[in-house]
Amino acid sequence: VPTLLLVHRKDLLVKFYGGGKAPNNEGFLDLTDGASVGIIGDGVWRPGLITVATFQSIWSALSGRDPAGALQLIEQARCIVVDEGHHIPAKTFEAIMKLAKNARYRYAFSATPFKSDDQEAMFRVTAWTGPIIHLVTPAEGVAIGRLVPANIFFLSPTWPRNERLYETVTDKKGKTRLAL
Repeated sequence: VPTLLLVHRKDLLVKFYGGGKAPNNEGFLDLTDGASVGIIGDGVWRPGLITVATFQSIWSALSGRDPAGALQLIEQARCIVVDEGHHIPAKTFEAIMKLAKNARYRYAFSATPFKSDDQEAMFRVTAWTGPIIHLVTPAEGVAIGRLVPANIFFLSPTWPRNERLYETVTDKKGKTRLAL
């Protein structure tokens, strides 16, 4: 089906589109072989059956250069895949998702956990892509070799410290933070 794979950075555009041709051979996929694959971003506008694009390039075309072409591209997409899906709540990302009326299949990937105090962002992402269908825990990520176990430690400085830098203040909600 016509698919739009959206990323938010040029390096991700290159990694998804070029796979092993990406710098340092760190490509995620090599979409240059096989199906009609297009690329939109970094000054290139070459859509295909599967199009890897930056949100910024689509937004730029919608708001200036080629609104009709960009709108046609978005409306013909039957599948939308968003890398770094936690960015969907941004107004420009959300506007593009809103225009994808015919995208029956919607997927978003993110390795950034939602903050517990920002439930609205999580609801916005799931509003455009659907509920979480698979969650990889940190332990599972380590087990499959996609994450490394983290050792977090604190080194206490041995030099004289300026105590003024480490003063704390308490806000109205009772939370304590560093006073800078």
